[in-house]
Amino acid sequence: MVWSVGLASWMGFSAAANESERKPGSRQSSERVQFKQRMLDSLEISERQQEQVEQLQQSFSTEMSELMQASAKGRKELDQLLEKQAANEELEKTITELTQLKAKQLRLIIRNRKQMERILGKAKADEFMQIARKKFEEKRGRVRVGTRPEKPGEGVSE
Repeated sequence: MVWSVGLASWMGFSAAANESERKPGSRQSSERVQFKQRMLDSLEISERQQEQVEQLQQSFSTEMSELMQASAKGRKELDQLLEKQAANEELEKTITELTQLKAKQLRLIIRNRKQMERILGKAKADEFMQIARKKFEEKRGRVRVGTRPEKPGEGVSE
């Protein structure tokens, strides 16, 4: 189960940069706050746990946003190096930096998940993520599609 910044941001647990784009009295903001509250209420967790989850997700979102911005900058730099046909040493240096950023992202995701489980317990944390994933996919209009081809004898029959 992967915890992503997207889930944090659509729930209203977004970085300060995103908060400035959202108007506090807007319908979107109001709906997000109402959904977040209904979701937390449906989990039947204490007020203290709700506050801890919000703080955790805000912190996670801010840190992840910074890492993602640094990664985007690094990828742009790598593209520029490739375009000017830079030496392999320069390419390797940039690739190493990008790899380190990705490792930091994964560590942050794991740390966030462990902290969420510590706050809510494993069952409630899993339930939280199921609800969040479902809402995220509904909002994005995405349908989960497998990446593997169907096995012979499965799927649509002719």
